[in-house]
Amino acid sequence: MQIREEKAKELLAEFVPEFMTADDKLAKGAEYYQEGNTAEASKWFYRAAEDGLLAAQRLIGVMRFEGSTVPQDYAEAAVWFRKAADQGDAKSQFYLGHMSEKGLGMPKDYAQAKQWYRKAAEQDYKGALEALEAISDKNLTPAEEYARKGAVFYEEGNFKEALPWIRKAAELGDADSQFRLGCMYLEGQGVKENKKQGVKWLRKAADQNHEEAAFALEIVEMDQTEMLSSSDF
Repeated sequence: MQIREEKAKELLAEFVPEFMTADDKLAKGAEYYQEGNTAEASKWFYRAAEDGLLAAQRLIGVMRFEGSTVPQDYAEAAVWFRKAADQGDAKSQFYLGHMSEKGLGMPKDYAQAKQWYRKAAEQDYKGALEALEAISDKNLTPAEEYARKGAVFYEEGNFKEALPWIRKAAELGDADSQFRLGCMYLEGQGVKENKKQGVKWLRKAADQNHEEAAFALEIVEMDQTEMLSSSDF
C-alpha cells in the first residue's frame, strides 16, 4: 500500500503543478521550450517564479524585457527582476539599474540606478562597475539631456527623430545643438530647408565660441557673397 502511495505521488509530482517543486516546474518549462512549445513553457516558468524560485523570476524578467516567447512588458519585467534582485541576484540588480537609468517600465531615476548598479558591482557582475562609473557622471541639465538624445539620432542619420530633441536643447542654449540645428536647416535634414534659420542657429552657436559653427557660418556667408557678386553681371 505504501509503495502504491509513493508511486502515485511520483506520478502526481511529474504532471500536477501542486505536487511539483519549483525546480521541477522550471525543468518542465525548459522541456517545452526545447520542443518549441513556448506558450506551454511560459506557463511552467511562471509557476516556478510564483513559487519564489530565483532563477525562474530572473528568467521571466528577461523574457518580458526582451519580448521573447511573451509580449514585451517593461513594467512586468521590473516586477520580476525586483523579486529576484531582493534575493540577491546580481543579473537582476544590473537589469534594474539599466531600467532605472533609461526609464523603462519605471520613472527615470539615476539615484535608484546607481543603487542597483552598485549592488551588482559588489558581486562583480560584468559591466556593473563600468555602468556605475558612467552614470555617476550623469548629473545632466535638461539641455544636456536633450542634446545627448538628439545627438544619438543625428549620428544615426535619423534626422526626423533628432529634430525635436536638438531643437529643445538649442533653445536652452546648447551650442552643439544650435550648430546641428543650423546644419539641418541649411541641408534640409529632417526639416524643410531654410537658409535664414540655418544662419540664425549657426550664429547663435558661433556666439558661444563654437568653432565648427563659426567656420560653417563663414562658408555660408562667403557663398552668399559670391552669389550676390555673380548676379551683378
